[in-house]
Amino acid sequence: MNNSTTNLSGLRGGFTLIESLVALLLVTLAIFLALHLTTIQPRTMKRLEANQAALRAVEASLETIRGGQIPMVVGKTTLTSPTAYLADPSVMGLQMTMDISLSPTVDDLYIVAVEARYVVAERVRSRRVDTMIWSP
Repeated sequence: MNNSTTNLSGLRGGFTLIESLVALLLVTLAIFLALHLTTIQPRTMKRLEANQAALRAVEASLETIRGGQIPMVVGKTTLTSPTAYLADPSVMGLQMTMDISLSPTVDDLYIVAVEARYVVAERVRSRRVDTMIWSP
């Protein structure tokens, strides 16, 4: 038999130390990623709930304007927030403004923008809806 031939049956099976460390590193990264995703999810849900509540407040204000309960005065005014949204814990510091201007092309058509500013996770956020309202 030739001495240059390698005997494969003499090799030991199993993992080397480096392979084991790489596998341990990959498992640790996967665990940290899963942990990070589970801690982000509640904050995201809180932000989305506040966003929805602010949008509902803007829509309620627009319906109040369309119903004629708020006069169509050209300029920027501060609106009082609907009381239902002030009690919502997801909307902190809700401030609403309305900006009304006349349409340059059509008589009795007003361009209305209602904006809600609120605080979520110590960041100021806003929702704005622009629409047109006809009022004789």
